Amino acid sequence: MFGHIYCHSERHGFTRFRLVFSVSGDADGDDDAPFAFISNGSIIVSDANADATLQIVDMTGHIIVSVDVARNISTNGMAQGVYVLRLIKGDEVKTQRIVVE
Repeated sequence: MFGHIYCHSERHGFTRFRLVFSVSGDADGDDDAPFAFISNGSIIVSDANADATLQIVDMTGHIIVSVDVARNISTNGMAQGVYVLRLIKGDEVKTQRIVVE
């Protein structure tokens, strides 16, 4: 479920905006399980298949890598910091945060 509420009241002098996100997953609860990890300077994607695209996004929202069918991606050349991985398979998008040290 995704919804939003916008309230504006000139009489009371306030404006309020509220976003509500709710994600329902499979009954087995594996939707929140990590799909990637870092080992020996590479990002290892355990949940990639032929129809998947992996994006690596920095904290400013810029996509720094976008590759199809990626199982191992080198972290060489990436600055230390936090990144968001996006694994896209059809209509399904999984996200995970990683830290490059």
